[in-house]
Amino acid sequence: DSMVVAIWSDPDLGFADDDFVGCDTSLSLGYVYNAANVDQTYGALPPPAAGFDFFQGPIVAAPGATATFRGKNITDFRNLPMTSFFYFIKSDQTLADPVQGDPAGATQMYNFMRGRVGLTGQLFQDPQGNPTTFVLTGDPVSGTGWLDGQQYNAGDRRMGLASGSFSMAPGDTQEVVVAEICAGAIPGVDRLTAISLLKFFDKSAQLAYDNFFSLPSPP
Repeated sequence: DSMVVAIWSDPDLGFADDDFVGCDTSLSLGYVYNAANVDQTYGALPPPAAGFDFFQGPIVAAPGATATFRGKNITDFRNLPMTSFFYFIKSDQTLADPVQGDPAGATQMYNFMRGRVGLTGQLFQDPQGNPTTFVLTGDPVSGTGWLDGQQYNAGDRRMGLASGSFSMAPGDTQEVVVAEICAGAIPGVDRLTAISLLKFFDKSAQLAYDNFFSLPSPP
């Protein structure tokens, strides 16, 4: 009765130690972007942004709703969205990577997947002290809200987005579709504009997926 699915990534956007991450809860999108205007890996090109989106989350019963499952719409179910976004910072003891090869690490990872601090199991708190399952929900383009860099310096980030919880008994089947999207690394699109372009691509691709790729032909 407490199943959670997640996509985890150590994105290393170009040079690994100058990354920021964030999420857009309205799009079920978690993303990584560069903390500086220049990244040595991309040379003269501005660094891009990249991320992951739950195009189709697990289904749960919801009378009157419609969900996507196995390439078609089914009624009285809905697809769960992203329900938590979390990150690891190797230089911070509290937000460090879960221990590998130890049962304690599995507990820590499950805590993160439920939008909680791995070591403590307590909900994350935004800079105002409000409990939340989503970290870094601000808008880097406008510079508003909870942004990476306000509490910790840029560095090698790991990030994850999860969806749950739901019941899953032996023999049950769930289908989850996650998209990996990137944008930028082209002249005239700086590191922050790349986030806006990433979200535009994400919306367009989600629309295509929701319509089973039945789209009008270009002129």
